[in-house]
Amino acid sequence: MLVCVGISLTHGLFSLRWPGTPSFLAQFLFILLLDNAYFYFWHRVLHRSPYLYKKIHHIHHRVSAPHALEYLYVHPFEWIVRAGSYPLGLGILYLLNGSVSAYVFWAFGCFHILHENNIHSGVRPLIAHLIPGFSTAQDHDRHHQKKHGNYASIFTFWDRVMGTRI
Repeated sequence: MLVCVGISLTHGLFSLRWPGTPSFLAQFLFILLLDNAYFYFWHRVLHRSPYLYKKIHHIHHRVSAPHALEYLYVHPFEWIVRAGSYPLGLGILYLLNGSVSAYVFWAFGCFHILHENNIHSGVRPLIAHLIPGFSTAQDHDRHHQKKHGNYASIFTFWDRVMGTRI
């Protein structure tokens, strides 16, 4: 039933035609940057609000030594709000472009899962630390140790701009 509802709601949203490399990269980067901003501010609110931290986000921080699948270990409300960045990004892309490349959607989904597993793994990545401003497992480990700061997930620039980098 839910699959039928999902298909009917998204019919016409996704294009299965290859958009071309420049359009693919532009759409992917747009969703990446929007998702990063959305996550940073939501995550910061979860830490700055004593009520939200105690009742919701503390569940994620029960683990002091992160492991790869720990990114799934969150309160359902946190997960639902966090997931809001996807329809928001896809909706804005649709309004700007008239469609969203299914390839971008799939690529971002794969990237997101791999990145979240990586930053929660405690393993130093082979090349991510070479990309300026890219968040690593060590950044996220410091976040879990200190409980404040390093709120960003993908890029560290929001933490730098907002003074929350540790």
